[in-house]
Amino acid sequence: MTDGIILVSDEQAKALQEGFKFAGQGLETARQLGSCLSKIFGTIPEDLIGIAFGDALHIKRGENINIMAAKSAKRLKDMGIETTQEVPLSIGLPLLAAAADENRDELVDLWARLLATAMDPSRSDCLRLKFIEVVRIMDPLDALVLQKLQNMPDGSPTLRNVYSSQLSRSEDEIEISFGHLCELGCAIGNLGKEPSIRNLNLDKVHLTAFGRSLLRALN
Repeated sequence: MTDGIILVSDEQAKALQEGFKFAGQGLETARQLGSCLSKIFGTIPEDLIGIAFGDALHIKRGENINIMAAKSAKRLKDMGIETTQEVPLSIGLPLLAAAADENRDELVDLWARLLATAMDPSRSDCLRLKFIEVVRIMDPLDALVLQKLQNMPDGSPTLRNVYSSQLSRSEDEIEISFGHLCELGCAIGNLGKEPSIRNLNLDKVHLTAFGRSLLRALN
């Protein structure tokens, strides 16, 4: 169990800087990264080099992880969770590897939410590895549409023009996100005569059990 800030020594920060191929200004990034990885995994993270990130974690990817981890820490604080638990490598490594490549706010927010859930002793059991796989291939608009679907009663029309207006996106873009969320198993539309994605009635899209479970892990 961990709480507070875990300090990383100069030697450990330099080892991370070298192992992750950070140069020059990367020492502070390496120090911050070492602290957040130690808090997440409960270990000084030199042994994680190359496992999750390949041969090198370049400085931008390290910065992405630090930003996401800071958002996650703030979320935990806002929820009043002062003591967190270590995250299993089977969950933490793929989550951080995916988050390292993401700097779009809508998706950074999803990664931060999933990490907060993984570190919350009362909620970590609801986090599935499949959630990480699905979020990794979402587009930012998919994330916004998914969370709007949460507030739609089952069977109510999910009007594309309403979503289009609320999110300031075209109806075509909204329909594409509806279709993508259906492909990912998060939502389903009324099926036509043949049960294929091409025959879905996207005027009546609603969440699947998987989609509802993903949203519980996010919220």
